[in-house]
Amino acid sequence: MSKYFNSIVTCHRSRRWALRAFLRAFSLAVQYLDKDSFEIVITDMDKDSSTLVDRYRDVLNINLCKVEYDGIFCRGRALNHAVLNAMGEYITVVDIDAIVNKYFLENIEKFYSESDKNKTKLCHRIKQLDYESSMLFMLNNFEEDAIDLIIGKHYDIWTNIERYTKDEIVASGSDIREEWLNGDALGTSQFTMLKSSFMTLGGYDESFIGYGCEDLDFNFRAYNFLGGGYLKPDPKYSLYHLVNMNSSQDYNNDKLLKNNYARYLKNKKNNVISLPISSRWGKF
Repeated sequence: MSKYFNSIVTCHRSRRWALRAFLRAFSLAVQYLDKDSFEIVITDMDKDSSTLVDRYRDVLNINLCKVEYDGIFCRGRALNHAVLNAMGEYITVVDIDAIVNKYFLENIEKFYSESDKNKTKLCHRIKQLDYESSMLFMLNNFEEDAIDLIIGKHYDIWTNIERYTKDEIVASGSDIREEWLNGDALGTSQFTMLKSSFMTLGGYDESFIGYGCEDLDFNFRAYNFLGGGYLKPDPKYSLYHLVNMNSSQDYNNDKLLKNNYARYLKNKKNNVISLPISSRWGKF
């Protein structure tokens, strides 16, 4: 039985600047929702983030899943690990360098009270913040009016950086609202869906090593599993992405990215939808 309505699942390594802003934003959002309706589950590979997380335990239900792992960062496996430890009926996949608006959690609950939960995957649009806006969040103990101000500057939902269709990735700036409305767009890397549906799909394909294409593959399989039509072009569900301050090998390995893309094309060609969950699934 689910303990919470929603589990926010994410992963973290060497991004304390982002973790601080992430937790601060959720601490503001919880003011508009019952604290006990959701939890935050973090697969944490950072050696010294517990003190920062502890500052927010009075206002947030946080499950910090500590993992000792120094290899190449595999986002899909890290998120699978978080889902394994999640106790919500729904899961919301969010990157650690994302900022949520103050009604984000409340709006998710409202959305699913009016939707067919078994056929709906709510994809959260991702808006890339500029350097100045990102620094405001990363360096200061910001208030909700700061979020409102920044969101007001980045409100156009048709200029997002991630847009997937049934064919391939669509160039940033393309207008694909018809694909959104008729279900031919696959979504983004950050979304909400039933945990049971995520598990039936086998979660993220853990043969994707490193970073890249794991979300494209997952969205393609989820689209086929749900029958399409699960994208909602509504800015109140949007996330706001901080400038990436990292330039590590985790995000700059062309060979791994090419291998991942080849794996995605193979899954797509073979019409792979559900993956088996092995005893090592989500484990490090």
